[in-house]
Amino acid sequence: DKAYTGIQGKFCLPYCIAAALLYGRVGFAEFEDKAVRNPEIDKFLEKINVSVHPDLTTIDTVDDDFTDIVINHHSG
Repeated sequence: DKAYTGIQGKFCLPYCIAAALLYGRVGFAEFEDKAVRNPEIDKFLEKINVSVHPDLTTIDTVDDDFTDIVINHHSG
């Protein structure tokens, strides 16, 4: 989902990733409405996919939860 306000951006993982890539940081300024609505953010959001690993979907897996971030650069 796309974040439309700074508050929504705080709870939007794709926006946080896009902001980190575009702005090089994720601080207070990146959660202002103007930053969230930056058209350049949309270009990153189109390329970001977030999914939950099927083995980590129950309460029993909380201790094993992890995050993998895979970035594919256009040059390979």
